[in-house]
Amino acid sequence: MSTLPLLSSASNPVKIILVTGGVVSSIGKGIVSSSLGLLLKAHGYHVTAIKIDPYLNVDAGTFSPSEH
Repeated sequence: MSTLPLLSSASNPVKIILVTGGVVSSIGKGIVSSSLGLLLKAHGYHVTAIKIDPYLNVDAGTFSPSEH
């Protein structure tokens, strides 16, 4: 996998699709993301999936539900 900066030009603008679900688990975020990526690739778009963990250096499993 190559790591290229997000570059855009007038003929090739960068588009970003963000799939989010907060702290709710099992609502299908992964299925939606992968299905959407597959459909976009089938139509000739370049697709890159990035998973971002919002809890940097923190174990979210030790939080109480009100701290999320």
